[in-house]
Amino acid sequence: MIILNNPVNPTGTHVGTDTQREIIKIARQHNLYVHCDEIFRPLYHTTTKSDIPASMVEYPDLKYDRVITTSSLSKCYGLSGIRIGWIATRSPELLAKFALSMLDEVVATEVLSPRCRPSILQKHLALAKHNLNLIEAFVDKHETQCEWTRPTAGAVAFVKFKNAQSGEPVDDMDFCERLVESKGVLLSPATLCFEFDEAVPPADDALKMKAAEGLEEFKGRVRLHFTCNTEVLEKGLRGLAEFLEEEVNL
Repeated sequence: MIILNNPVNPTGTHVGTDTQREIIKIARQHNLYVHCDEIFRPLYHTTTKSDIPASMVEYPDLKYDRVITTSSLSKCYGLSGIRIGWIATRSPELLAKFALSMLDEVVATEVLSPRCRPSILQKHLALAKHNLNLIEAFVDKHETQCEWTRPTAGAVAFVKFKNAQSGEPVDDMDFCERLVESKGVLLSPATLCFEFDEAVPPADDALKMKAAEGLEEFKGRVRLHFTCNTEVLEKGLRGLAEFLEEEVNL
Protein backbone atom coordinates (compact mmCIF):
# COMPACT_ATOMS: atom_id res chain seq x y z
CA MET A 1 0.00 0.00 0.00
CA ILE A 2 1.12 3.54 -0.79
CA ILE A 3 0.13 5.93 2.01
CA LEU A 4 0.27 9.71 1.75
CA ASN A 5 -1.60 12.83 2.78
CA ASN A 6 -2.55 15.73 0.56
CA PRO A 7 -2.43 18.61 1.48
CA VAL A 8 0.67 17.57 3.37
CA ASN A 9 0.90 17.75 7.15
CA PRO A 10 3.04 19.30 8.64
CA THR A 11 4.74 21.17 5.79
CA GLY A 12 1.60 22.83 4.38
CA THR A 13 2.61 21.92 0.83
CA HIS A 14 0.57 19.80 -1.55
CA VAL A 15 1.02 17.15 -4.23
CA GLY A 16 -0.02 18.35 -7.68
CA THR A 17 -2.09 16.64 -10.36
CA ASP A 18 0.84 15.26 -12.36
CA THR A 19 2.42 13.69 -9.29
CA GLN A 20 -0.88 12.20 -8.14
CA ARG A 21 -1.37 10.60 -11.54
CA GLU A 22 2.16 9.15 -11.48
CA ILE A 23 1.54 7.66 -8.03
CA ILE A 24 -1.62 5.95 -9.26
CA LYS A 25 0.20 4.62 -12.33
CA ILE A 26 2.93 3.13 -10.13
CA ALA A 27 0.29 1.55 -7.89
CA ARG A 28 -1.49 0.07 -10.93
CA GLN A 29 1.80 -1.33 -12.23
CA HIS A 30 2.49 -3.14 -8.93
CA ASN A 31 -1.16 -3.85 -7.98
CA LEU A 32 -0.91 -1.72 -4.83
CA TYR A 33 -3.59 0.10 -2.89
CA VAL A 34 -3.27 3.88 -2.58
CA HIS A 35 -4.52 5.48 0.62
CA CYS A 36 -4.54 9.28 0.59
CA ASP A 37 -5.64 11.17 3.69
CA GLU A 38 -7.28 14.37 2.39
CA ILE A 39 -8.34 15.80 5.74
CA PHE A 40 -7.14 19.32 4.79
CA ARG A 41 -8.84 19.25 1.39
CA PRO A 42 -10.23 21.58 0.01
CA LEU A 43 -8.42 24.23 2.07
CA TYR A 44 -6.09 25.38 -0.73
CA HIS A 45 -4.94 28.97 -0.48
CA THR A 46 -2.46 29.02 -3.33
CA THR A 47 -3.19 31.94 -5.63
CA THR A 48 -3.10 29.83 -8.81
CA LYS A 49 -6.26 27.75 -9.19
CA SER A 50 -4.59 25.53 -11.78
CA ASP A 51 -2.28 24.32 -8.99
CA ILE A 52 -5.19 22.79 -7.08
CA PRO A 53 -5.39 19.05 -7.78
CA ALA A 54 -8.44 16.84 -7.88
CA SER A 55 -9.04 14.28 -5.17
CA MET A 56 -7.03 11.09 -5.61
CA VAL A 57 -10.26 9.19 -6.42
CA GLU A 58 -11.10 11.54 -9.30
CA TYR A 59 -8.98 9.97 -12.04
CA PRO A 60 -11.32 7.44 -13.71
CA ASP A 61 -9.36 7.68 -16.97
CA LEU A 62 -6.48 5.81 -15.30
CA LYS A 63 -8.82 2.82 -14.87
CA TYR A 64 -7.56 1.86 -11.42
CA ASP A 65 -10.00 1.58 -8.54
CA ARG A 66 -7.71 0.51 -5.68
CA VAL A 67 -7.53 4.12 -4.52
CA ILE A 68 -8.94 5.14 -1.14
CA THR A 69 -9.28 8.63 0.30
CA THR A 70 -10.22 9.55 3.84
CA SER A 71 -11.25 12.81 5.46
CA SER A 72 -13.31 14.20 8.32
CA LEU A 73 -15.06 17.26 9.69
CA SER A 74 -12.23 17.95 12.15
CA LYS A 75 -9.96 20.32 10.21
CA CYS A 76 -11.42 22.33 7.32
CA TYR A 77 -14.88 22.42 8.88
CA GLY A 78 -13.72 23.17 12.44
CA LEU A 79 -15.79 20.41 14.06
CA SER A 80 -13.09 18.38 15.79
CA GLY A 81 -15.37 17.49 18.70
CA ILE A 82 -17.78 15.51 16.53
CA ARG A 83 -15.20 12.92 15.45
CA ILE A 84 -16.87 12.07 12.15
CA GLY A 85 -15.06 11.09 8.98
CA TRP A 86 -15.60 9.32 5.69
CA ILE A 87 -13.96 7.03 3.16
CA ALA A 88 -14.24 7.35 -0.63
CA THR A 89 -13.26 4.81 -3.28
CA ARG A 90 -14.28 3.68 -6.76
CA SER A 91 -13.91 0.03 -5.79
CA PRO A 92 -17.30 -1.66 -5.21
CA GLU A 93 -15.55 -4.41 -3.24
CA LEU A 94 -13.86 -1.98 -0.86
CA LEU A 95 -16.96 0.18 -0.61
CA ALA A 96 -19.01 -2.82 0.51
CA LYS A 97 -16.52 -3.47 3.30
CA PHE A 98 -16.37 0.15 4.40
CA ALA A 99 -20.16 0.44 4.40
CA LEU A 100 -20.24 -1.70 7.53
CA SER A 101 -18.95 1.32 9.48
CA MET A 102 -21.49 3.65 11.14
CA LEU A 103 -21.36 7.44 10.85
CA ASP A 104 -23.37 10.16 12.49
CA GLU A 105 -24.98 10.80 9.12
CA VAL A 106 -27.37 13.52 10.22
CA VAL A 107 -24.63 15.90 11.37
CA ALA A 108 -22.24 15.04 8.57
CA THR A 109 -24.88 15.42 5.87
CA GLU A 110 -25.97 18.80 7.21
CA VAL A 111 -22.41 20.15 7.37
CA LEU A 112 -21.66 18.96 3.84
CA SER A 113 -24.97 20.21 2.43
CA PRO A 114 -25.08 23.13 -0.05
CA ARG A 115 -26.66 25.19 2.72
CA CYS A 116 -23.71 24.86 5.14
CA ARG A 117 -20.63 23.69 3.26
CA PRO A 118 -19.78 26.85 1.26
CA SER A 119 -20.04 29.22 4.21
CA ILE A 120 -17.97 26.99 6.49
CA LEU A 121 -15.21 26.60 3.93
CA GLN A 122 -15.29 30.31 3.05
CA LYS A 123 -14.83 31.18 6.73
CA HIS A 124 -11.82 28.89 7.22
CA LEU A 125 -10.24 29.81 3.90
CA ALA A 126 -10.49 33.50 4.76
CA LEU A 127 -8.91 32.81 8.16
CA ALA A 128 -6.10 30.84 6.53
CA LYS A 129 -5.22 33.56 4.04
CA HIS A 130 -5.39 36.40 6.56
CA ASN A 131 -3.57 34.58 9.35
CA LEU A 132 -0.81 33.37 7.04
CA ASN A 133 0.01 36.98 6.26
CA LEU A 134 0.36 37.67 9.99
CA ILE A 135 2.71 34.71 10.44
CA GLU A 136 4.72 35.74 7.37
CA ALA A 137 5.17 39.25 8.81
CA PHE A 138 6.22 37.72 12.12
CA VAL A 139 8.80 35.41 10.50
CA ASP A 140 10.19 38.27 8.39
CA LYS A 141 10.54 40.46 11.47
CA HIS A 142 12.36 37.72 13.38
CA GLU A 143 14.35 36.27 10.48
CA THR A 144 17.46 35.75 12.61
CA GLN A 145 15.49 33.42 14.90
CA CYS A 146 12.96 31.68 12.69
CA GLU A 147 12.30 30.57 9.12
CA TRP A 148 9.62 28.72 7.19
CA THR A 149 8.25 27.79 3.82
CA ARG A 150 4.89 29.51 3.47
CA PRO A 151 2.14 26.86 3.22
CA THR A 152 0.03 26.64 0.07
CA ALA A 153 -2.68 24.44 1.60
CA GLY A 154 -3.94 22.98 4.84
CA ALA A 155 -4.04 24.60 8.27
CA VAL A 156 -0.60 23.87 9.75
CA ALA A 157 2.66 25.76 9.31
CA PHE A 158 6.05 24.16 9.99
CA VAL A 159 8.24 26.88 11.51
CA LYS A 160 11.91 26.44 12.40
CA PHE A 161 13.41 28.35 15.33
CA LYS A 162 17.14 28.89 15.59
CA ASN A 163 19.79 30.54 17.74
CA ALA A 164 20.14 34.18 16.66
CA GLN A 165 23.93 34.10 16.97
CA SER A 166 24.91 30.66 15.65
CA GLY A 167 21.98 29.94 13.34
CA GLU A 168 21.76 26.42 14.81
CA PRO A 169 18.26 24.99 15.38
CA VAL A 170 16.99 25.23 18.93
CA ASP A 171 16.04 22.21 21.00
CA ASP A 172 12.37 22.33 20.01
CA MET A 173 11.21 20.26 23.02
CA ASP A 174 12.94 22.58 25.47
CA PHE A 175 11.87 25.65 23.47
CA CYS A 176 8.18 24.68 23.54
CA GLU A 177 8.25 23.73 27.23
CA ARG A 178 9.77 27.05 28.26
CA LEU A 179 7.47 28.98 25.92
CA VAL A 180 4.28 27.55 27.40
CA GLU A 181 5.57 27.96 30.95
CA SER A 182 6.58 31.60 30.55
CA LYS A 183 4.03 32.92 28.03
CA GLY A 184 1.19 30.39 27.96
CA VAL A 185 1.72 29.83 24.21
CA LEU A 186 1.46 26.18 23.22
CA LEU A 187 3.25 24.89 20.11
CA SER A 188 3.92 21.28 19.09
CA PRO A 189 7.62 20.31 18.90
CA ALA A 190 8.35 18.35 15.73
CA THR A 191 10.83 15.90 17.24
CA LEU A 192 8.11 14.78 19.66
CA CYS A 193 5.31 14.70 17.07
CA PHE A 194 7.34 12.68 14.58
CA GLU A 195 9.35 10.27 16.74
CA PHE A 196 10.22 7.14 14.77
CA ASP A 197 12.04 5.00 17.35
CA GLU A 198 8.97 3.03 18.45
CA ALA A 199 8.19 2.06 14.85
CA VAL A 200 11.70 0.71 14.19
CA PRO A 201 12.62 -2.87 15.24
CA PRO A 202 15.21 -2.73 18.07
CA ALA A 203 17.76 -4.78 16.12
CA ASP A 204 17.53 -2.78 12.91
CA ASP A 205 20.43 -0.35 13.40
CA ALA A 206 20.52 0.72 9.75
CA LEU A 207 16.86 1.71 9.85
CA LYS A 208 17.42 3.55 13.12
CA MET A 209 20.24 5.54 11.49
CA LYS A 210 17.94 6.51 8.61
CA ALA A 211 15.26 7.56 11.08
CA ALA A 212 17.81 9.68 12.96
CA GLU A 213 18.87 11.36 9.71
CA GLY A 214 15.25 12.14 8.93
CA LEU A 215 14.73 13.63 12.37
CA GLU A 216 17.61 16.05 11.76
CA GLU A 217 15.29 17.95 9.42
CA PHE A 218 12.76 18.31 12.24
CA LYS A 219 15.16 19.83 14.77
CA GLY A 220 14.03 23.25 15.89
CA ARG A 221 10.70 22.97 14.07
CA VAL A 222 7.22 23.34 15.52
CA ARG A 223 3.71 22.81 14.20
CA LEU A 224 1.66 26.02 14.23
CA HIS A 225 -2.07 25.83 13.52
CA PHE A 226 -3.28 28.97 11.73
CA THR A 227 -7.02 28.66 11.04
CA CYS A 228 -7.88 29.66 14.59
CA ASN A 229 -9.56 32.97 15.34
CA THR A 230 -7.26 35.83 14.35
CA GLU A 231 -7.41 37.35 17.84
CA VAL A 232 -6.08 34.11 19.33
CA LEU A 233 -3.24 33.97 16.80
CA GLU A 234 -2.30 37.62 17.36
CA LYS A 235 -2.16 37.07 21.12
CA GLY A 236 -0.01 33.99 20.64
CA LEU A 237 2.38 35.78 18.28
CA ARG A 238 2.78 38.64 20.77
CA GLY A 239 3.74 36.18 23.48
CA LEU A 240 6.09 34.39 21.10
CA ALA A 241 7.73 37.69 20.10
CA GLU A 242 8.35 38.55 23.76
CA PHE A 243 9.86 35.12 24.32
CA LEU A 244 12.22 35.45 21.34
CA GLU A 245 13.35 38.88 22.51
CA GLU A 246 14.11 37.46 25.95
CA GLU A 247 16.07 34.62 24.32
CA VAL A 248 18.29 37.10 22.49
CA ASN A 249 18.97 39.05 25.66
CA LEU A 250 19.95 36.02 27.74
